[in-house]
Amino acid sequence: MKCTITCFDRVLHLVKPIPQKKLKEAVEIIQEYSFYETLEYFSECGCFTKDQLSTLYEGIIMWEDLDGNYYEEDYDKLMSLYEAVGVTEKVWRKYAE
Repeated sequence: MKCTITCFDRVLHLVKPIPQKKLKEAVEIIQEYSFYETLEYFSECGCFTKDQLSTLYEGIIMWEDLDGNYYEEDYDKLMSLYEAVGVTEKVWRKYAE
């Protein structure tokens, strides 16, 4: 049997949406804080556990080299996470300044 689902895929599937009343604050945090701090906020809101946070972070961050000099977020995986927690394009447009 060939397995095709990664740890990231499995955790992303388990992500719960953020409560509606916290969407505006979520957009503000995405804009003002680091990616890791954003993940911590989502975790505190019950979207996923602290252990799952690590899997999501490691699945989205891509390093330029082995020395850790530069990284970017995998855009497609990042957008999948935002969709899963409920920060859709429509929500973004509504609350982004």
